[in-house]
Amino acid sequence: MQNKILAMVAVTMLVGLSAQAVLQHTVSSSVSPNPSQTEGRTRQLSVRINGGGSLWMASPVMDWAAVPDLGSTARMTANNYGWTEMNGEIYYSNGETMEVTFTNSKNPAQSVSTTAYYIGDFEANEEIWLVVDEYD
Repeated sequence: MQNKILAMVAVTMLVGLSAQAVLQHTVSSSVSPNPSQTEGRTRQLSVRINGGGSLWMASPVMDWAAVPDLGSTARMTANNYGWTEMNGEIYYSNGETMEVTFTNSKNPAQSVSTTAYYIGDFEANEEIWLVVDEYD
């Protein structure tokens, strides 16, 4: 379950800028806990921010019928998800959400909407670890 949630998160990060441009980032190819993590069911995923902006995450599009809300599998309320630097201090997100629509690039007539969750604003070349607390 833990790897499933992080794999889902890894596929689906996006940005909430006024132009709705995509945040440039690189996700670590491995899903593993941050070395400083010592407790709980929270798992973390390394992300390098290549170009600055606001980072949001949502469930991936697995088919064009519906996209489940990430909040149905992870605790996506204020102070239950966020990010950390290598120092281990967690910076919890405020729970802000927005609706996002994904459009099929191969068939623009197909689109689905879901909720995206705000992570934070980042500068270019920052490296962070996403923190997501999943349901038991």
